[in-house]
Amino acid sequence: MTDIASGVDEQGEGRWSCPCETFQKNHAQRPEGIAEGEKMEFELTNRQKQIRMAAQEFAEGEFPGVAREYDRREEFPRDLWKKACELGFIGLFIKKEYGGLGLGFLEFAMVMEEFWRVDPGCGNILLTTFGSELIQLFGTEEQKKKYLPPLTRGQAI
Repeated sequence: MTDIASGVDEQGEGRWSCPCETFQKNHAQRPEGIAEGEKMEFELTNRQKQIRMAAQEFAEGEFPGVAREYDRREEFPRDLWKKACELGFIGLFIKKEYGGLGLGFLEFAMVMEEFWRVDPGCGNILLTTFGSELIQLFGTEEQKKKYLPPLTRGQAI
C-alpha cells in the first residue's frame, strides 16, 4: 500500500512523486499575459463589486414581496424580468453591439448568485438568455442582429 501524502510504499520505497508536484511540473502553465514573478490578481474590480451590489439591492428589494405568489401560481415573473432587462442584468455577457453590456461570465455568475441567494425561483429570470452565448459565438452576423438585441431589451425570451 502506498502512503499518498509521502509517495512511499510499505517497504519505504518511493514509487511515485507527490501528485501535486507531478502536476505542477508537467501541466501547470503560466496564464497568458502573466509575466515571470508577477502575481495573478484575485480581487474583484470596483466595477464587479458595484455589479454585485446592484444585483443584491435589486433582488432584496424586488423578490421577497412577490416570490411566494409566483411560486404559488407557478407563473414566470415577467414584471421582474422586464425590470431586470431595463437594468442590464439580462444578457449582460452579450456584446455591446447586440444590446448587452459586454461583460463576462464571472459577472453573470455573481448576479445569478445574488439573485438565487434571495429566491431561486425569481433568480431563474437570468436563464431567459440560455443558449444566446452559442448564437454570439457561432451565429452569423444576421442571426446575432436578429436574436440577441430582443433578449436584452425584454422583447423576447
